[in-house]
Amino acid sequence: MIHVMIIDDESISQNYIRSLLPWENEGYKLYPPVYNGKEARKILSNSPMDIVLLDVFMPGENGVELSRYIMEHFPGIAIIAISSHDDYDYVREIMKNGARDYILKHRLNEESLRDALRLVNSGTIITNQLERLPEPFPGNNLHGPGITLSVSRRKILSRLIKEANRAGPEFLIRQVFNSIDEKDQSAKLITVNDIKEIFKEIFYEFTEEKGILPGFNSLTGWAREHSLKECEKKIIELFRQLMDEAEGLINLNPYVLRGRNFMLDHYNGDINLNITAEALYISPSYLSRLYKKESGISFVDALNGIRIDAAKACLLERMNLKSTAALCGFDYYNYFIKVFKDHTGLNPTDYT
Repeated sequence: MIHVMIIDDESISQNYIRSLLPWENEGYKLYPPVYNGKEARKILSNSPMDIVLLDVFMPGENGVELSRYIMEHFPGIAIIAISSHDDYDYVREIMKNGARDYILKHRLNEESLRDALRLVNSGTIITNQLERLPEPFPGNNLHGPGITLSVSRRKILSRLIKEANRAGPEFLIRQVFNSIDEKDQSAKLITVNDIKEIFKEIFYEFTEEKGILPGFNSLTGWAREHSLKECEKKIIELFRQLMDEAEGLINLNPYVLRGRNFMLDHYNGDINLNITAEALYISPSYLSRLYKKESGISFVDALNGIRIDAAKACLLERMNLKSTAALCGFDYYNYFIKVFKDHTGLNPTDYT
């Protein structure tokens, strides 16, 4: 059973959400109503939980504050935020705190709820359930219950890599690792192996024929001895190396490469030319000239390109537009729409 808790201070809202689905018949264990953050913390500390439907605006500890607590103490729990207010600042903050989706209450119905649950299940695939299996999860069964990298997400990851998209695959990889409990060795190893197989298929020339990554085939064994965060970092480093090889960028100016990697690591926050140049210990004007010379585009265009590539991953995972904009570092929703269209020729709603 997938364990679900609804946290909302309004009884009417609680009852409405509970009435939308035949929860138990569809494999969900729905906990009794929870009306505030204090009560939620107590239950989370003593009960297994997979999904939390969280009201953003509550008296006392609001949903943004509670989502931060959940992210820090229970990173394997998937959060679906619900709200009566369409406030972009709140959307941005709660998505930063790990929420998978954001639904306005006046648009909450059976269809939108199912879409949100489908997004959660295809994205995180409830890693907490692994701890409740009677026996360790078999490492050779790569698509059974508990897998963090679903079939649909594998397809999205492969597609984006083949489209020479860097930020999108990295976004997905981070999302997957963030959904795994640090103690969950099985989920960690399965995920590393799954991603390794995708890389092997797409970058066969470099992993097998040219053998530029001599430790690539022993990656799963390496992962057994290293932490979840170290595995995430290693996978992303390998991905960047493989992409650089495939695109012939190994000899690119090192400041441009480091600047690009800095943007890939920080595009969802407050970042600009000055901050990036300071991190590289060079002047902003010099970095700006380098970018124009090496890539033919400005630093701002490069940063927006990375953010749009990340947004493509969000959209393919059926995140709503405001959540996507917030996760990808856009302070203004309308600006995100404009930049997306400038870079792709499409409206975000038309990207599939």
